[in-house]
Amino acid sequence: SDLGVSDIYIEVKRQIKCRLHGVLEYFTYFDLTRGYVNQLAEMIYGSSGVSSRLVGKDLDCSYQFKAGDKLYRYRVSMAKDIQGVFIQLRPLEPIPPKLSEIGMESVIIESMVNICDGGNNHGLGKLFIIAGETGSGKTTSIAALIRYLIEESRLKDDGLVIYTMEAPVE
Repeated sequence: SDLGVSDIYIEVKRQIKCRLHGVLEYFTYFDLTRGYVNQLAEMIYGSSGVSSRLVGKDLDCSYQFKAGDKLYRYRVSMAKDIQGVFIQLRPLEPIPPKLSEIGMESVIIESMVNICDGGNNHGLGKLFIIAGETGSGKTTSIAALIRYLIEESRLKDDGLVIYTMEAPVE
């Protein structure tokens, strides 16, 4: 985020923590109650009974809100441990960066555009996979590529249809 916060951790009987400029810092001076964390989970997920849905599985979603004129977006992961619900939020940029801003090499950009070029495929779709470890820039790269395809590439006027499959959803 613009404040340098990369992750926010919310859990029962703990203080809210955040990763600020890469360092884990406490955000509150008090421990959170089970009821408060459950209310936050329901506000984020938009449903009552979210705690019971977490039995034996994680729940991933995105959450956004507007404060003044600024839009804030987060990738959210929720799980349940012995204490109760655990929530992790990771800020997402509301507008993806340009490919030139993330330093992607031009040969990679042109290769991806060629994959997406449907000129000689007789209506058949194309697929490419971007994989990597947590925090390696997969989502940012995909978002920047999509922005490039619809704003700058030679394909921008070709009526592209783009589907993404992400886990967790962002």
